Amino acid sequence: MIDNDFSLQAKKAASLTEEGLDHLIEAHELQMALLNHPKDSSYATMVQEIIEKEKLAVALIQKSTLVQRDLMNRQHASVQKLIEGI
Repeated sequence: MIDNDFSLQAKKAASLTEEGLDHLIEAHELQMALLNHPKDSSYATMVQEIIEKEKLAVALIQKSTLVQRDLMNRQHASVQKLIEGI
């Protein structure tokens, strides 16, 4: 039987990673748009938006990594119990 909480946490980690990568893609697209953009007040605003998207992406991916580590530790402990039962 599959541990429902384990599955939910795995899906959460995948979702966090995907959302973080989506923000990185958006930041990259903004960077590409700025290559030929005049350096006016909107330029500075767009750079700030890129920075915020990158910060959010890093936070989401770090949170995902923590969830994944917990899942790996739980999986390891479960396998260890199986081995001890042999």
